[in-house]
Amino acid sequence: MMKVQIENKENNIVCTITCLEYSHRSCNGRVYVDAKRARNMLMEGGHNPGLLIKDARVDNKHSQLSGTWVFEDANKTKQQVVVIEEEAPQTPKARTSNSRRKNSRKSKKVLDNSPKDVIIEE
Repeated sequence: MMKVQIENKENNIVCTITCLEYSHRSCNGRVYVDAKRARNMLMEGGHNPGLLIKDARVDNKHSQLSGTWVFEDANKTKQQVVVIEEEAPQTPKARTSNSRRKNSRKSKKVLDNSPKDVIIEE
């Protein structure tokens, strides 16, 4: 069981949610509410939440039984025009040489005596 209280204060929407403990007899199950779910509840109720001012979390299984979220009211706040400055495209870095050493096990070693210099006597 969960109680939701929604209040409009100045340019903000205040949403307070309280619930019963998980081990309570009349509790139907686990209740977990974060900012995303609180925003969805407000939108279903006909409100238009903007930016999140105060965050909270309700989880009746971990004894967090009440929480208060404060959102800006997007209907009442003035729309601010944001100018995005375009950055100059970055040039890729010059490639540097690879500093890995050659694996000596894979390279073929040069023998001291070449086959021409070796004399086989019978």
